[in-house]
Amino acid sequence: YYDQYNYITGVAILNACLALVGIFLLCVVLLRNLMASLIVLLTICMILGDKMGIMGLWNIDLNAVSVVNFVMAVGISVEFCIHITVAFMRAKGTREQRVTFAMVEVGSSVISGITITKFLGVMMLSFAKSEIFVIYYFRMYFAIVILGAAHGLMFLPILLSLIGPPTVAEEQGFFSAFFAFNAHDSQDSKPNVKASNDYSIMGANDYSSAPNYSSME
Repeated sequence: YYDQYNYITGVAILNACLALVGIFLLCVVLLRNLMASLIVLLTICMILGDKMGIMGLWNIDLNAVSVVNFVMAVGISVEFCIHITVAFMRAKGTREQRVTFAMVEVGSSVISGITITKFLGVMMLSFAKSEIFVIYYFRMYFAIVILGAAHGLMFLPILLSLIGPPTVAEEQGFFSAFFAFNAHDSQDSKPNVKASNDYSIMGANDYSSAPNYSSME
């Protein structure tokens, strides 16, 4: 049993890195842009960094159980980031307008369908009589939900509004979209915003072609 502590740190780092590589490749396929994939990866890395700080403050030792939950945090963190980034990459307009559109379209779904549901499920673990469940499951998953929501709904939109890549069009070639970093073309495709009874972010014509995220769970 105690032999695991001789190599548990290396196992945790190796598995976390492998999970991050897998997430990065998945983001490349879904987002079709290197910059957007790196932004999502950076956000997840910051969640994991804060997660390690919480583990130290909450006296959660590094063992086989905590390592499994720590690696699982990588996959859970993606849910708080990928939906907003996908909506941002498909919206038109300036960075600020695209971030606003992404938050309006999928922000409520991330809050209600991901954050609140996971939070309510995790809270049930706080009533467990076993300290193993309270320390290694409730505390860790509670931290994942709070940190994931904070980074996905606050840090990520700010980062996208500052250095977010340009819109990826459906007909755009893979390599031209993949290596697009500057959002100068977003300025050329400003939406047709009407003064009244219209969408505040996109014109009616642009909005009709935007993806529908309202049914996302």
